[in-house]
Amino acid sequence: MNCRLILLCGCFCAALSAAEVPLKATAPSQAEWAPVQQALDSQAPDAQARLTALLRTYPAWADGNKALARVLIDQGKSAEALAAAKRANQLAPADVEALRIQIRALADLQRKAEIVTLVELSAAKDTKGWLHYEAGLAAVSFGDGAKAETYLSAAKSRGGAKVPAEFLYLDSRIAILAKDYPRAELALSSATTQQPDFWDGWYELGRVRLVLIDSAPPGQRGDWAKKAAEAFAVVAKNVPNEPNALVGLGRAALEQAKVLVAEHNDDQAGASLREAVTHLTRAIELKPDLAEAYVLVGDAQLRLEQWAAAAVALERARQLGAKDRILTFNLAIVWQQTGRNVEAEALLKSVTATSPAEQVTIGLSAYRSRNWLLATNLLTTAVGSLDDREARASTWRLIGHAHSSLAHAKSNKPEDVERELDAASAAYKNSGDLADFPARRFYLATEAARSSERAYTAAWQMIAWDALNLRAWGVAAANYGAAKTGGQGIGGMASRAPLHLAAWGLLTVIPLGLFVWGLLKRQPASALEPRRSQPKTARAPGTKLSGKVSGPAGGPNSGQRATRPATRGGREGTREKVDTETTERESPKPHADEKAETLLIPALPLRGGTAAGKPQVKPIVRRPSQVLTTDTSDLSMAPTPSPDSSGALERRRK
Repeated sequence: MNCRLILLCGCFCAALSAAEVPLKATAPSQAEWAPVQQALDSQAPDAQARLTALLRTYPAWADGNKALARVLIDQGKSAEALAAAKRANQLAPADVEALRIQIRALADLQRKAEIVTLVELSAAKDTKGWLHYEAGLAAVSFGDGAKAETYLSAAKSRGGAKVPAEFLYLDSRIAILAKDYPRAELALSSATTQQPDFWDGWYELGRVRLVLIDSAPPGQRGDWAKKAAEAFAVVAKNVPNEPNALVGLGRAALEQAKVLVAEHNDDQAGASLREAVTHLTRAIELKPDLAEAYVLVGDAQLRLEQWAAAAVALERARQLGAKDRILTFNLAIVWQQTGRNVEAEALLKSVTATSPAEQVTIGLSAYRSRNWLLATNLLTTAVGSLDDREARASTWRLIGHAHSSLAHAKSNKPEDVERELDAASAAYKNSGDLADFPARRFYLATEAARSSERAYTAAWQMIAWDALNLRAWGVAAANYGAAKTGGQGIGGMASRAPLHLAAWGLLTVIPLGLFVWGLLKRQPASALEPRRSQPKTARAPGTKLSGKVSGPAGGPNSGQRATRPATRGGREGTREKVDTETTERESPKPHADEKAETLLIPALPLRGGTAAGKPQVKPIVRRPSQVLTTDTSDLSMAPTPSPDSSGALERRRK
């Protein structure tokens, strides 16, 4: 009995003692937590150490473990972050933020199956969609666009009527995975408009706009480069010490310079390149081990032909582990320009084992990025190894384009311009020989813009490729004179093309000689035309017109009559022998003081006979005033007048 009483008294005293001792706290006070939180927000060097010390005092502090997991995940310590996040979830199972950190750590550790399981087990806790949002980002990192779309749809269904900006960011990441950059740009533009302080969204928007430069038409590339610079500028202004934002600004300025070079605006291109160097140099000052910044600044300095500075930057990028193959070729170029030919050759040999297809791919990438020098080196090296005829033709054409762009970029150096234009023409000609019609047109245009002699030669090359090319014939005709004379006239043709001068001389002299010979051989006009009638002689009043012209006995004109002038001083007509009949026609009515006279004209024989037996003779009618006078100087040839000639004449008149 006494023992029981003593035991009850002891328990009662122990209970009283425990009631007097306060319970131990599981979380720090606000005064303890505030300075640590400030150190974490400012990313103070001792922030993590102070948080760890506070957790030693309060190991059951769920928010403290979650904060530590967040610090570790930002440092890339994924395994440690996963352990801290799990402790936080053990202490607070409904904490979705701790679950998100777990998913992020599992994604970094490539533990995809565990993410799926975690999301399925915790789906009921995800009332706002943030857990599915984080799972969607993890699916994107795995390259699983379909799964990411599923998670995004689930997140939006839980997020309410207003879709958060982060969900739009996930939408853009899915679009980027599918290479649907317009969709990504639209989603990010909406996200940054909805939440202007969404710096990750602004940064990603700048990167997407840089990608859109390559797929945009030539006239829109400069606009996209400016928009990308605007997006990066928002981040750089609001997060001044963020080196990635400065790298983005440097890339945007470099892309603007490439566009300006393609537009042959060398002055503004140089200004953009110098701006890129400024931003990238500032990024390197903030983060000296940023390899991407060294690659880009070396590229910009190479384009500015600052060979030594470019070599230093590119060598530093290699030391930091940059693996970009374009970096290797750029470094070889700057070594060649600085006289380190042996090192450049050894560096190029280290990549010559790659296939021609890979060299063409890298060359095309350099061409699209407007790195014309690298593009010409790569494509020229690879084109000889290509088996496909069309591939060779296209590659030669791109080489010509790259050399032509280099010629315009070096417009202040005439010798460089001529060298690059020669290389461009040779590349176009090689492509034209392979039946590449666009290259043929570029060849003719390039040569025609240089000189008349080159235009004439190129035109004949075009005619050799295609004899029916009217444009080539036109260019040849338009530039023939200037090409053969050199602008020095006949003397220039004599020295440059003597055979052409001789040919033109023959073509000129032969027609002229034939013309002169024709003039000399031509008969005088007096010998070819019939003898014109003498001026009429006045007939004495009362003179009778009578007479009879008789042909030979039995001839066809026998018995035919004709009148002839009988006045003195006139010329007596001669007797003609003909084989056809004569015709007669009375003359028009004479004037009052004149009498008409009818002449019987012998008909000339027709070739092949007459038609219907009628003589084909054109009668001649003369008025009395037009009758030739007879010449009385020689009467021996006058015909014997017919006894009834005057009567016949009177009968005819009646």
